Amino acid sequence: MKKSIISMLLVFAALAFLVSCGGSEGSGDGEASDSRGIYGHVTDYDTGDDVANANVQLRPSGETALTGSDGMFEFRNINPGDYSLTVSKAGYRDLIDDYVITVENKMVRRDVQIANKCAKNHCGTHGTCEARTVDDNYNCICDDGYFNEGYMSSGKCVSPCDSNPCGNEVCIATEYDEYECGAVFPECGASNKTPCKYDGYIWSARARQDLDWNSAMTYCDELSEGGYSDWSLPSADVLDTLNRYGASGNIFGEDDGYWSSSSCDQGAISLYFYNHGQDCDAVTESYSVRCVRW
Repeated sequence: MKKSIISMLLVFAALAFLVSCGGSEGSGDGEASDSRGIYGHVTDYDTGDDVANANVQLRPSGETALTGSDGMFEFRNINPGDYSLTVSKAGYRDLIDDYVITVENKMVRRDVQIANKCAKNHCGTHGTCEARTVDDNYNCICDDGYFNEGYMSSGKCVSPCDSNPCGNEVCIATEYDEYECGAVFPECGASNKTPCKYDGYIWSARARQDLDWNSAMTYCDELSEGGYSDWSLPSADVLDTLNRYGASGNIFGEDDGYWSSSSCDQGAISLYFYNHGQDCDAVTESYSVRCVRW
């Protein structure tokens, strides 16, 4: 009987000891400190997608954490108090979240969204958005023939020619709100009878033959053709673009020698289309002339 009583007393003593030990553990705040902190989810403002590798900073303590592939972050084992978050990531606008998160004895959740600088169609269909690294803005890189609206690097890429202001003529945009109208030029060829285009240049309708160099310069300067009066004698390099290398003659089917505006020691450079050669001739020599504009 005494043994039974002693055994029961020992069991009760052991239970009392275990209860006592359990009550003495912890931080003194009722919960372990590693279960006290802030966690949350960072998502894209426009798409709702998770934002991985975003930098999350606690204010005022300055502690930082990176979001995982699921956009989640957490700060554990922090002191009780009031906190706020700052979130940043390349290509996104920095978020300074002024919401006050009060931490006491548990994990507190705070979800935030950050805005991609190029998420919206800021630049239009003819521009590419490029996020700046020095501020929260972006640049619009415009396609050829399109310009930043308002002369701002972040302006939408527009062209005054989109509204077809020239009717049946060619519209050439020179600024986001300025343009020029011109004739529709055919591709140059052997049967050409009007001004034509080739390799980015506009060429006069017909060649003029047997002119000395000074007369050739004057002829092109005074030429009025196709509604234009800004013709000039082509340089040797520009004239050479008419060559058909591998075949005799130029794209007009001409084999003559032609004057260029390029000077040389003895006078000016002439180009021979029948053999694609160049020579330096006295300006008193007579050659053919074809004028150019661009």
